[in-house]
Amino acid sequence: MEKLNQEFSVAAIMERHNIDEDISFFTCSNVVKGYYDEKRGVFTDVNNNEYTTMDDVKLLNSAHRYAYNNVLGTEELRQMVGNNSMSLDKCIEIYKNICKDEIWIAGLISETESYIASVNISNLESQYKELKEKVKVNPFISTKEKATIKEDKSTKTIPQSKQLEELKFMVMENKLSKEELIKLSDDLQNKIDDIDSLLESVNISLESKGVRVNTRVEDLINSARSTKSANDLAREFADDEPDPFQEYEKRREIKRKENLPIDIGKVFKEVTKTLVAQDEPTRRVIAEIARKTMNDRKKREGILLTGDTGVGKTLMMELIAKNIDRPFYEIDSTQITVPGYVGKNIEEYLWDLYETCGRSVSKAENAIIYFDEIDKKGSPKKDDVSGKGVLNLLLKFIEGSSYDASKSLRDSGQKVTIKTSNMIVILGGAFTDVYSQLGIKNTAGFTGNVSTEKKERPATVDDFVKYAMMPEEFMGRVNIVRMNSLDVESLKRILNESDKSALRIQQEIFEKLGVKLTATDSFVTKLAEEAEKKKTGARGINGIIDQATWMAFEDAYTHPEEYSEIIINEESLEDPSIYQKVYKKGNNNK
Repeated sequence: MEKLNQEFSVAAIMERHNIDEDISFFTCSNVVKGYYDEKRGVFTDVNNNEYTTMDDVKLLNSAHRYAYNNVLGTEELRQMVGNNSMSLDKCIEIYKNICKDEIWIAGLISETESYIASVNISNLESQYKELKEKVKVNPFISTKEKATIKEDKSTKTIPQSKQLEELKFMVMENKLSKEELIKLSDDLQNKIDDIDSLLESVNISLESKGVRVNTRVEDLINSARSTKSANDLAREFADDEPDPFQEYEKRREIKRKENLPIDIGKVFKEVTKTLVAQDEPTRRVIAEIARKTMNDRKKREGILLTGDTGVGKTLMMELIAKNIDRPFYEIDSTQITVPGYVGKNIEEYLWDLYETCGRSVSKAENAIIYFDEIDKKGSPKKDDVSGKGVLNLLLKFIEGSSYDASKSLRDSGQKVTIKTSNMIVILGGAFTDVYSQLGIKNTAGFTGNVSTEKKERPATVDDFVKYAMMPEEFMGRVNIVRMNSLDVESLKRILNESDKSALRIQQEIFEKLGVKLTATDSFVTKLAEEAEKKKTGARGINGIIDQATWMAFEDAYTHPEEYSEIIINEESLEDPSIYQKVYKKGNNNK
């Protein structure tokens, strides 16, 4: 009964199409008769279907497909089409054609605020140029602003409406030629095809999430962005008004980080503070781990980390695990055996991991597991249970399986089921037998000169099968990443740049004694040369520097507050008693 007292209205019913979780576009589905409840902001059609406005926050946070736009009273509608004597149904038909030419973009700024923008698809190109040259109207109207802005009906496309009416009259009166009717039919069909193409492209985008949306929608968004950045439009916004696209991008960035839990750049930066001279291998491993978090199939692959002893394989994985907040657990592959043989089996190692993780199954199941010295398991014998037998067991581990972890096989009382499907599996080894075979002698060139220099080629799966005697099916489950060999310059960089280098550790120790330890360039160069000769990598530097500094340390330790600085040089490497002492002011040189 209450509706009898309300003014009869018409409204465009808009169909919603999702572009993203936070942004949708609307096209006109129909124009219907109904009633508008100003207090509730709800339009109800004659069939009692209720609609909210397109920029309603609740609507944009829901799965509802339809909303209303631009409620008009019957007299307003007639004024807009420019014919007060025309029947209401004809007015509605003309208004529907007008609405069909408009696309509206609506999105969320925050949990309580939204924005809305529109563009006329029949004249996109000229409209974009006009918008870019001079912004006359703010296309972003927040819900709060919309309530305070009275729409100017004079901005409606009345000339277009009159043209449509005249055209329709000419068709009905049969005043168009056959050629004109064919052209008109083609023009109308093109408009329909434009909208159908638009919807099809958005659907493709939604399905693939990797395909760019239709140019019309993309242009609409880009146009709105460029419009928003215009100087005069920026001045129209109050200082406290949020920029809708900035807010939208912030929310997208937050969601991107939620969906991409590994920040590759940040992890790389943190790892390389300590691990020096291994930039490319580090980036590759972090990227492979990130890729595994995004695809279940990639989770069923391991990473084979190869390189000389002492280049930092274990250190790399410890640092990556720390910076992506995953437990790290190292297993000596030479100690693994198949069930029934002397040694330690997978179930027992997983129990140790479980206890290392504070008896948290979820932490254990998301650990980084590093199987060191996996190259020692290669064997020419198919029935070698300690070699290929173990590698075949690890295939099941890499691909993801469930194990009944226990303290020992004899202790059947305590068991816990642990799945390996979410673990990051790293397998490390020097594989010197493989890389020693990869040098290729250069043949005579066009000049006739013969070079004996060897150029090393990248290792292939076949090389590991042939020279390291690794099973082919095992190599098919891993990505091969080779660490850089450490030459003298690399070792010098490690000494000078790594925050955990052997030299930096010694300097921190002396600093606790109130003494600055300074190593000359000649000391660093000589130390790097000795480590390179011994082929022990960065790991072998520790013993050398301990030997070179032990007397200087004892001296500083037993003479507190006496020295301000101790300087070591290349002679200290031969004789640790040779070093220079700098006394603090007030102390006599001794």
